[in-house]
Amino acid sequence: MTMGLLVSTLGPLLPGIRAEFGVGPQDAGLLVSAVPLGCIAGTLIVLFLNRRFHARVLLAATGVTMAVGLVGAATTPSWWLVCGSLVIVGMGYGAATALVNGVIAVAYGSRSAGLLNLLNGVFGVAAVVGPFVVSGLAGGLPGLPPRFAYLPYVLVAIFSAVLVSRLPTGFSTIPEGAAAPEVLADSPSRGPVRNTQLQSYGRLALVAAMLGSYVATEVAASSFATTHLLAAGADAGTAVRATSLFYVGLAGGRLLVVPVAARIGAGRLMLGCAGLAAGLLVVTWALPLGGFTYLLVGAAMGPIFPTALAWVSGQGLGRDALPIALTAANIGGLILPPIIGAVIGAVGATAAPLPMAASVAISALLISYLLFSARRSSVK
Repeated sequence: MTMGLLVSTLGPLLPGIRAEFGVGPQDAGLLVSAVPLGCIAGTLIVLFLNRRFHARVLLAATGVTMAVGLVGAATTPSWWLVCGSLVIVGMGYGAATALVNGVIAVAYGSRSAGLLNLLNGVFGVAAVVGPFVVSGLAGGLPGLPPRFAYLPYVLVAIFSAVLVSRLPTGFSTIPEGAAAPEVLADSPSRGPVRNTQLQSYGRLALVAAMLGSYVATEVAASSFATTHLLAAGADAGTAVRATSLFYVGLAGGRLLVVPVAARIGAGRLMLGCAGLAAGLLVVTWALPLGGFTYLLVGAAMGPIFPTALAWVSGQGLGRDALPIALTAANIGGLILPPIIGAVIGAVGATAAPLPMAASVAISALLISYLLFSARRSSVK
């Protein structure tokens, strides 16, 4: 819930932060990329430290790290210090993402796809609330920068650190034993496929690239929805609401697939969701409908991320597979926002959904290739 609150608040605050420091859309894209940059560092730190410390110690440290970064983001007087503070927030956020998803994936095994969708659905519910919280707080701070609305989140981050410090020491992101590799197939009835370790790592690389394209789209949609709708002529309330609508859809999509995730199959579920999201983003560009298209985009995208994480954790590729995939995913979130900022600077913010559509379409293509290669291997 803490992570959901944090991830959805930069978009509504971004116009005010830009006005405070007098920066253009390209610099705003760099600010949006600050959190994914920190996420990359955070997941790499987990990759190193999860061999040495209990998951509960590392999880508590992520809450403290986010709190420190939030204090800096709210109070530092320099644009670049704000960017640096959000990198620190991202470090805590990225480490928490790897740890939380890793603990659930290891603890629940074959049930992890549904439970990870449920867990990430809770994240989405909190992300719905975030924009309204910071918008209300920013409006009640006369004479102070809007980013001071981050300060109450410091208490939330510290509270989360206290809660996770009470987890049993047995909780871990490290599997007890190597799971049997599973193919990304349409249905479990296709039977096991013998793959070399090199082929398994090749699948991991493709899923990592797919996650990178997905995360890039999610970060961009949540951060630029407000900017896009303001440029399309919407009023400020409608524009801010779009970010919440996106996360309503994200949470709803994840919660709705919980009962059926195992029956649909990881491949078909992710492919259908990615293709639908690409089409809906094109619709969002052509006809925003007061931001309600972002609700549909979020619903389509929601199941992709947790389903892919569950698949990665079931491949028997070792305890480092999930942090490696998440690192690649955050690289995508680092690359796309500056590109969208450049598009906005060149042709206007109304075109912002188009590079998002291209990014999630790349995810669909990669999933299609994974499914095709799985079928080809099963025939052999």
